[in-house]
Amino acid sequence: MKAPNLIGVFTTLISRDDISKVISKIEVPALVIHGTSDAAIELYRAEAMRAALPGAWPMVVVEGAGHAANLTHPMPVNEAIICFLESLNFQ
Repeated sequence: MKAPNLIGVFTTLISRDDISKVISKIEVPALVIHGTSDAAIELYRAEAMRAALPGAWPMVVVEGAGHAANLTHPMPVNEAIICFLESLNFQ
């Protein structure tokens, strides 16, 4: 079995833009979902991002989920997304 090529993944991580200084300019509703076992982003950093978004809902914390909570814990993630989208009252 051939080992996966992770160069693309690492390149993406180190070359992505840092939007932390302009995140407060995002004026649309936002939903931040975070897993308690996320090794990539600590809970306090996710909460800081949510707090910086003027239109953000309270953060949804998924117990036991890692960085890809939507893949490992789809039910609570999907429930949160559905509630969020329903609150937007698209017509």
